[in-house]
Amino acid sequence: MPALENRVALVTGGARGIGHGIVLEMAREGADIAIGDIDLTEAEKTAAEVRNVGRQCSIIELDVTSEQQAETAVAMAVSELGRLDILVNNAGIVGQNVGGDSITLMDWDACYEVNLKGIWIMSRAAVGQFRTAG
Repeated sequence: MPALENRVALVTGGARGIGHGIVLEMAREGADIAIGDIDLTEAEKTAAEVRNVGRQCSIIELDVTSEQQAETAVAMAVSELGRLDILVNNAGIVGQNVGGDSITLMDWDACYEVNLKGIWIMSRAAVGQFRTAG
């Protein structure tokens, strides 16, 4: 039996890059997947790959810096896939200017919002489902 058989995972930033790889590996291990991403075009391509390995996949438009969208994403994953067992907080950005003194306050704030605050927002939105599921 695959390691993630009968599990449902919500992967933020799951449309491309590292998230794409996470989504596909989890699907190969038996999980149904909810892809939460701002890029719905790429998310659909990734979802097609998940379906090709025989797993269910939902696409959810998601900006992890929005509490409302986080709560909606968790609710949609449960509604469309029946439950939520796993949250992968993968969404992240680097910013345009990452070296030394060239980083701007605007770049720093954007990285903080997505890379740190977004993890907290998503985890907070999902924890109730995890408690309910035991």
